[in-house]
Amino acid sequence: MSSNLTVTSAADANNNLKFQDATSGQGNFILKASGATEFPTGSTVSFDAGSVVSFTNQTLQCDTITIPTASVLTLHSVPVSLVAAPGAGKAIIVESCLIEVTATSTAFAAGGVVAPVYHGATTALTANTLAAANINTGTPGTTYWNLVEAQTANGSPITANAGVDLYAATQDFTTGTGSLKVQIWYSVVTL
Repeated sequence: MSSNLTVTSAADANNNLKFQDATSGQGNFILKASGATEFPTGSTVSFDAGSVVSFTNQTLQCDTITIPTASVLTLHSVPVSLVAAPGAGKAIIVESCLIEVTATSTAFAAGGVVAPVYHGATTALTANTLAAANINTGTPGTTYWNLVEAQTANGSPITANAGVDLYAATQDFTTGTGSLKVQIWYSVVTL
């Protein structure tokens, strides 16, 4: 079960936040905030049962894309689109990217490190990348790799109105069979 709440007023003197159901506009929920954290009126809170709740002015979105063998083989020359361009005056900020590698006994070869990039670019949007060796395994089975948000000393540059692709640096993969499934978590921000 998934729920969305909207902050209806700023925290009071006791750090209590007031919410209502974002879909129906019904109900009043109160949550005790810790510390001096500020949650502006109109913020959206999304969570699943049993999950840790986090607050943001932007909605965290998640898309799942399955990449078949033919597309894995051409990840360098023809990157796979993960998220479409958001439109003028907006940008995508990638929070996390989970890559599920389903390998067969027919191993891929060659290739390069794999990571999400802005469309037409080659710089990874995550702090880490998936090594080609983790895709080129000849051992049948499924492995999972989490690539997390890039953090640099001077901040991470963003590109306005650019989609996000999955890209293999250096060269295409050759031979082999298997697939990738990518779950990408991101926010769309207004510039």
